[in-house]
Amino acid sequence: MYTFYCCKPDGSATTFEAHVLKGDEAAHDRASLLVRQHASCAYVAVFEADREVAKAHQPAIGEAASSGPISIANTRVDPAALARILNTRGGQRPSVALIATTLDGAVVYWDAAAARLYGWKEDEAVGRNIVGLTPALQSRAEAEAIMKELQAGKPWSGEITLRTRDGTPFSAFVADLPVGVHGDQGLIVGASAPLKHRKAVEACQAALLRDLRQAFGA
Repeated sequence: MYTFYCCKPDGSATTFEAHVLKGDEAAHDRASLLVRQHASCAYVAVFEADREVAKAHQPAIGEAASSGPISIANTRVDPAALARILNTRGGQRPSVALIATTLDGAVVYWDAAAARLYGWKEDEAVGRNIVGLTPALQSRAEAEAIMKELQAGKPWSGEITLRTRDGTPFSAFVADLPVGVHGDQGLIVGASAPLKHRKAVEACQAALLRDLRQAFGA
């Protein structure tokens, strides 16, 4: 039996719910969903008896974007609203990792699927450069060509060989979507998964773009 606790910024905690779940991974996913749904929680902690098995914090994207709203096309975008869109889409497609970085590669958003796929927890990934977290087996020229496209505000997608935390390589399909690129400002929202989930990644990217346009009038 897993028990979920809402831990608030003032240090108090209340019991959310208790569930019989299929292992610790399912408990972590449930905690991630609950913390997204309840803004009053600083984090959701999960215990099985006296053993803490998972902890899910509020997404860091709103905290990291201290420079203010991000623009998409000619529209100003609230980072918290962008985080809600990513949270919703990530919850609907648990096989697809969603990651957001600055244009120079600093991670500002890292969801539960990214933690499972690449082996880095959210608090380990946020603030680090994406190159060190998901090193790609590609030439420098290829990487620079992709980044040039993204920095120009153009989406990119394709097959690429990435590596997990322990160095294990795997074939992935990645779809990157620039958000609010203007000069050196903006974000890159990336959806990725093992190659067998290519269709899920493509569907996720299309849905994200649709959500952004609907939410922000871009």
